Amino acid sequence: TLESFIHQESLARLKSAYRLTQVPEDGSGSEEQVLLVVETYMLIYVIGSNHTEMSQQRLQVVHAKISELYPNWEETRLWVREVREKVLSGSSGGDRTSLSASIRVVEEIADRYGRWQDRECHEIKDSLVRLEYAQTGRVWLAKFYGSALEGNWQFSESRDYLRQLGALDESDPQRVSVMIPNYVNAPSNCLASSKFYSVCCINECEAILGHLEQQISAPEATPARLAELVAALPSATVPAPRMLPASLMQRLEEIASQHRGR
Repeated sequence: TLESFIHQESLARLKSAYRLTQVPEDGSGSEEQVLLVVETYMLIYVIGSNHTEMSQQRLQVVHAKISELYPNWEETRLWVREVREKVLSGSSGGDRTSLSASIRVVEEIADRYGRWQDRECHEIKDSLVRLEYAQTGRVWLAKFYGSALEGNWQFSESRDYLRQLGALDESDPQRVSVMIPNYVNAPSNCLASSKFYSVCCINECEAILGHLEQQISAPEATPARLAELVAALPSATVPAPRMLPASLMQRLEEIASQHRGR
């Protein structure tokens, strides 16, 4: 099964971490040594390196440049320690430093990492929303790059790459902009790749669309019904109930006019 393949991959990555740190797998390593193994596992995981080809020399280079490669590494490292403590809270002595204990820890990390990493996605979104133009869900390209110069390291993709991601709105050549939801959910914000999956930002629209589909229970609906449901539906950035903007209602009516009023 896919789950067993992922488990085998995690185990192989963990064994590579033992190899690279030169810590024995028999549980004779100290608490700090085994913690270093788990942190090395996580380092390889978040930068997406091929663990089978990773050498100690390469690992040293990555450690030296990690603040550039992954600026949130220190926060991630502290989170890994917290997860390990929770997993091993009832263990002591060799039960904390055994290979089986480390396997339990990395499996728990894999289960929790997506939700924890999504915090970074919300930080990216919040940064862009602060630059948003007139509640359009867009940021002028000049402001986008200006923010990168001020320290937002994520906002440095080239114009061509943003176009390839589907995040660039060039409908007005004089006012090229970046579409916030398209950018946040783009593959460039995915981390911790494996052979079988990538950890990407959670698409907030999926939960909203799921709610609408459940309430409507039909393939189509009138603009009035959709507006009623959306006005009562809160999101991460918009409270409810609320009055929908006239411009949004106009767009909804325009779409309905092309589909027999629904």
